[in-house]
Amino acid sequence: MTSPAPEQPVASAASTPAPKKAISRSTDRTLSIVMLAVQFIFVVIFFVLYSIGFALSVNTGSLAELAEPIMLFGPGVVFFANLIVSVVLMNKGRTAWIATLVGFIVAPLIFVLGNVLLQVGLLPSN
Repeated sequence: MTSPAPEQPVASAASTPAPKKAISRSTDRTLSIVMLAVQFIFVVIFFVLYSIGFALSVNTGSLAELAEPIMLFGPGVVFFANLIVSVVLMNKGRTAWIATLVGFIVAPLIFVLGNVLLQVGLLPSN
C-alpha cells in the first residue's frame, strides 16, 4: 500500500517578492556620460587651479615635490581610467554608472590629497 503524496503549499502572489527592477540601459548610459562630462570639466578646473596658484618649483626633497605630480596628473589619470572602464562596461551591456560615480568621487579626493601634501610639505621647519 502506498501513502498519498503530501500536499505542496501553493505560493500566493503576495508572498513572492517582486523582482528588482534594474536601471534601464539608456538611463545607465545617460548617467555615465553626464558624470564623465562633469568629471572632465573638473579635471580641467583642477589643472587650471594647479597652473595658476599651486605651480611651484620646489626642489627641497619634501612632500611638496611629491604633491605636484599628484595634483597635476592624479585627477586626469582617474578620469581616463574611469572613461576606459565605463566604455568597456557599456559595450558589454553591464551597469556602468556605479564605476563612473566612484571615479567622480575619487578624482577630487586625489586633488585634495595632493593639496594637503603640498601644504604639509611647505610648512616651515623649526
